[in-house]
Amino acid sequence: MGLVGKGSGNGQRVRDEILHIMHRHHISERAGHFYEQWHQKLHNNTTPDDIPICEALLAYLKSGGNMHKYWEVLSANGIDQNRLASYERKITEQPYYLPDTIHDFEEYLKILKQLHSSNDLQILVDEARGHLGGDGNSAINDVLHNFGDFDTLRQMERVTRVRELLARDHLKADQNNQKVKDVLFLDLCLETYVKTLSDRIVHIDIGFEAYVREVGILLANLSLSYRWQEIKVCLQDWRGLAVGLCQGHSINNEDNARKVKSILDRIRCLLGDVTDAFTEQI
Repeated sequence: MGLVGKGSGNGQRVRDEILHIMHRHHISERAGHFYEQWHQKLHNNTTPDDIPICEALLAYLKSGGNMHKYWEVLSANGIDQNRLASYERKITEQPYYLPDTIHDFEEYLKILKQLHSSNDLQILVDEARGHLGGDGNSAINDVLHNFGDFDTLRQMERVTRVRELLARDHLKADQNNQKVKDVLFLDLCLETYVKTLSDRIVHIDIGFEAYVREVGILLANLSLSYRWQEIKVCLQDWRGLAVGLCQGHSINNEDNARKVKSILDRIRCLLGDVTDAFTEQI
C-alpha cells in the first residue's frame, strides 16, 4: 500500500494545473521541449515518478539553472535518461531556465504529492486530522514540532505514541471507521519515519542504556505493524528487563546478560518467521 500511494481523486487537477502553468508563463505547447513532453506524460498517465521529476525541476530552477542539480535529484530517486525515455509519453529533453515558475511548481508539487505520495507526513496528517481526536492531534503535533530534536530516540518515542493511539482508536478489526484509509496511510508513513530515525543513528555508538531503549522502541513498532503474538511477549519481557538495566541494577550481572541474549535470540527467530511468512506469499 505504501508503494502504490494513497490517491486523492486529483487526477484531473494534475492535468488541468500543468496546462494553467504553461499558459500563465507563455510556455509553448509545441512538441520538442521538456515542459511540453512532461505535460503530455502528465495528461496521459501521471505516476509517482512525477513527484521526483517535479522536485528535480525545482532543484534546477532554484540553483540558477544548474543542470547537475536536476540529474542529482532524479538519480537519488532511481530515475535516469533511459527511464524518462521509457514512458509512453517520452521525456527526452532537459528543462530550460524559467525562474518565474518556481512558486507555481512548488504548489504543483503539493498536488502531485496529494495524489501519489504515501510518505509525506504533513499532507497525510492534514487529511487525517479530523478523525484523530484530542489525544491523537496532541500527540501528532508533538511529533511535527520536534523534527529538529537532537534526541532521536525521544522523537522515535513520540512517533510510537501516535501509532499506539491510532491502533487503539482506529485500527481494530471490529471498529467501523469509514475514514480508515486516511488513518492507515498516516500509520504507514509514521512506520517509515521510525525507520528513517533509526537509520540516522545506526552507525553511532549511543551507549548501552540507549541501545536498550532503542530495542524497546523498535519492538513496540513491530508489535503495531504485525499481529504475531510473540512480538508482544518479547516486548513485555524486554520492558520488564530494561527497567532494571537502565536504572543501573546489576548491568554486569551474568544472569541479566543471559536474559538479554535470550530475548534477542527469540526476536531473531521471530523476524525469521515474519520473513518466511511473507516469502511464502510471493
